[in-house]
Amino acid sequence: MVTLSLGEAAEKARTSKVDIWRAIQEGGLSAQRTDDGGFAIDPAELFRVFEAQRARGTCHGTGRNYCN
Repeated sequence: MVTLSLGEAAEKARTSKVDIWRAIQEGGLSAQRTDDGGFAIDPAELFRVFEAQRARGTCHGTGRNYCN
């Protein structure tokens, strides 16, 4: 299975690494921890979350906008 690092996910979603990290921390985006402490993010999960946020203009119903 192909996964993305935090930086790769941010690039693909056209947002910042901080925005991706916040989405993971708040439970809106699922990600697995790697052995080196990074994240392994499924591209389908990334686009499920971030494309839906772009359509709504907000993230996870919190009013925060991770979709800069």
